[in-house]
Amino acid sequence: MSQIHYFTYTITKEEEGQPVRAVLYGGMELSTRKIRSLKKMPDGILLDGRPVTVREIVAAGQRLQIRMEDDAVSLPLPVGDAVPSRGQGGASENMRTVATHGEKERCLDDHLRILYEDADLLFVNKPSGMVCHPSKGHRGDSIYDQIRAYYGRTGQNAGVHLFGRLDKDTSGIVGIAKNKMTADRMQRQRQQGRFQKEYLALVWGQPSATSGTITIPMEEDRSAGYLRMRAGTGPAAKSAVTHYTVVTGRDGMDSCGENSLPAENRSWLLCENRPWTLCRVNIETGRTHQIRFHMAAIGCPLAGDALYGNLFANVEKERPGAKRDEAAQQGSARQGPAQQKDTPSGQPEHPQICRAALHAWKVTFLHPYEGREITVTAPLPEDMRAAI
Repeated sequence: MSQIHYFTYTITKEEEGQPVRAVLYGGMELSTRKIRSLKKMPDGILLDGRPVTVREIVAAGQRLQIRMEDDAVSLPLPVGDAVPSRGQGGASENMRTVATHGEKERCLDDHLRILYEDADLLFVNKPSGMVCHPSKGHRGDSIYDQIRAYYGRTGQNAGVHLFGRLDKDTSGIVGIAKNKMTADRMQRQRQQGRFQKEYLALVWGQPSATSGTITIPMEEDRSAGYLRMRAGTGPAAKSAVTHYTVVTGRDGMDSCGENSLPAENRSWLLCENRPWTLCRVNIETGRTHQIRFHMAAIGCPLAGDALYGNLFANVEKERPGAKRDEAAQQGSARQGPAQQKDTPSGQPEHPQICRAALHAWKVTFLHPYEGREITVTAPLPEDMRAAI
């Protein structure tokens, strides 16, 4: 049996006397496409529990309800017991499961773990090596496929709208909206800067300053027969802004979610005389390979990054406290790569890092309907922990 999820909106005094259509466009901020799909759904629009058309006149205090499911959702056959229906008579209560470091996470399969879930949103912890969408060579093992199977097992009639997607090798938090309306609202938050994602990056060497901002424009380079990024100089160049802060001391590690480890196991996370630095990174723009490219551009490529690990080997290390001229940064980047290694830059010396060591560890946002602030975190994966 599938669940039916309604969103409830209370008519204000100012909206009294208006048709339902005006409220859907105005106070509820629905798109024309969504309203059109609601009109086709059985019981798609309810006013105080009874089906109405968009021409119905509303009164203050009435409860206008809309079905949240997408137009048509194709689900795999449920496996095992399905979740009972919530009924069609009114708004469903949000189902919430929050898992943090101190709580046992729920699994979608042997690899993908749920970090947060309610009736509209789902956040999972993606392992390195898993793709977000089905593609050639990845049929049935993507996050999209795993979520669809999970919906089938739990009887959820929900969509799979991924936002904040990650590259195959990047681990960490991926968000899924369960319907188009929620997806639109989360996308709006991203555009307005209210949806914040922070990464942990393990980089080789040490940045000259404990924090900084990198603003080198970027453009695609396919001259070698595959995609990589370079410093942008032509009309196709796009602006890119990356902020980083070096993680220092035990308090810094605790702030990155490692306080769940027993004290006796935390000391090795802070070992000195290592060839790398752990940085907290957030980006204002979402360019392809942005963090990997920008950190390499300042002479600190990500550990294990075969694509950019040697591209900026000729970038001179700046003196502590000195400010690198951005034009000089771009000039160094344009000089091109040094001899490319066949193995990741972190490999033969540190074989546990076999991918670009980047992890999306925290997201903060406002719930799209309740307005409360939510923070979701995912602990460091085992390969990055072992290297540190």
